[in-house]
Amino acid sequence: MPPPIPLPVGGPWTVGREAADLTIPLPTVSARHATLTVSDAGVIVADAGSTNGSYVALADGASGALGAPRALEPGVPARLAVGDAVVFGDMFLAAFRLDEDGGEEEGGGAAAA
Repeated sequence: MPPPIPLPVGGPWTVGREAADLTIPLPTVSARHATLTVSDAGVIVADAGSTNGSYVALADGASGALGAPRALEPGVPARLAVGDAVVFGDMFLAAFRLDEDGGEEEGGGAAAA
């Protein structure tokens, strides 16, 4: 797995195959696939009408185990909690997690891994 990529507070950050803030050069990821918005309150993800969809797997609060991924409806934002995973395109190729510490040593944010 590649090292985490910190996402600072702000956005919306675009996720896509090309010309995006967070580029995932895979054929299952659309050119403009989704957006991520990072705030002190957490991370919001929204699918941008991608061909292969975006999915969220919610973490179980007690065990931290991920549940079954559910597809996001295009344009409908979803709030992520610590430990949740977001998948863009092919579910086994690109997954992102919100870290407890926000993915950064100072301040808030998220980390994509």
